[in-house]
Amino acid sequence: MNPTIRHALKTGLAGGLTWIICDASPLEDRTHHVWAVISAVLVMQSNLGSVLKAVGSRAVGTAFGAVFGAFVASLLGSGVGPLALGVGLTIGVCTALNLQESNRLAGSTAAVVMLTTSQELGPWGLATVRFLDVMFGMTIAILVQSLIWPALARTDLRDTLAKFLAQIRELYPLTGSVVEGICQGAPRPATPLTDVQLELMRTDLVATNMALRTLFGDLQREPGNHRDEVALWTAILHQCDELEHHVEGLIHAQESLRNDTFPRHMEHPLRDLIVLTLSLLDGLTGQLHGVPVLTDFGDDLEAARKRADDAFDRLRHTGVTLTVPLPEVLRFCTFFNHLRAVARHLIRLRQTVITQKPTPNQPNSSANSLSGTLSLASSNAQP
Repeated sequence: MNPTIRHALKTGLAGGLTWIICDASPLEDRTHHVWAVISAVLVMQSNLGSVLKAVGSRAVGTAFGAVFGAFVASLLGSGVGPLALGVGLTIGVCTALNLQESNRLAGSTAAVVMLTTSQELGPWGLATVRFLDVMFGMTIAILVQSLIWPALARTDLRDTLAKFLAQIRELYPLTGSVVEGICQGAPRPATPLTDVQLELMRTDLVATNMALRTLFGDLQREPGNHRDEVALWTAILHQCDELEHHVEGLIHAQESLRNDTFPRHMEHPLRDLIVLTLSLLDGLTGQLHGVPVLTDFGDDLEAARKRADDAFDRLRHTGVTLTVPLPEVLRFCTFFNHLRAVARHLIRLRQTVITQKPTPNQPNSSANSLSGTLSLASSNAQP
């Protein structure tokens, strides 16, 4: 089911169930129904962890607003002056306590408590009743989210990770004409992307990575999560950050290589590296969606990365670089390091997803590549 439709149905279920229970109670005052239903609707989110976050924020705001509203009303009564003082005091205290997510709700609750008169209950009684109404509605929302129609952050995390990899898959071969020129036969778009399209794709990638971070916070708030699961997703999110960083670097590096000829010396190793990276992205995305993977390209990609490294090392020991301007060689080194880093972090992400265990950060050859770059620079600088 579409997530938007599912969320709408669950929210309606929570609100309707809250009203039915309130209507079956002996309470005759319909304001109890209103407060409870509104609270159930407002805290309903896409997963249990985000519901618990919303419940915590709303409970704190309601409690502060009810207490300060009742306190000022019991001392000064109702009126414009006491109302302004009560709302201002409530928001000021919440801000001082760094309760930014609760201060507006606290201020509105204080205002409602002070503006609603009840000869029978008085300010403190009314504040208590309103707080209980809110808590009842939020409890119904938690029950719907956890028992009646459960949705957990770990499921959303897996789906969002698949979306993130699919966006990497779209950006990787489409970031400019350089890859097309270097790697003949690599998958590429029928028409080149405009700068606006490319920027929108990059923005979507950043937004999806931020969504992963938000869902990870929801996962940590959900009951029943284990330390191993938190460690697993910590490692996965680290690899996602690295992938985003190096894909972004690859975009800029490719633009600077547009008119260079030196990359042609690495055409075949680069082509293999890019094609196998795309294949592993496809396989990993499909696996996260539950599609059986017929061929695992992880070992093939690692072998292709090593072949590219060997080809790069051979160039260092030939006279080819002496005939190429130093800036052009350095631009290729930047491009190549980002390209191989994407492959390296994708391989680690694959290992983490398959084994369901964090992959330790093993020594890589980045330092060797940097050494190779400096060696190339030195050789080119010689007369």
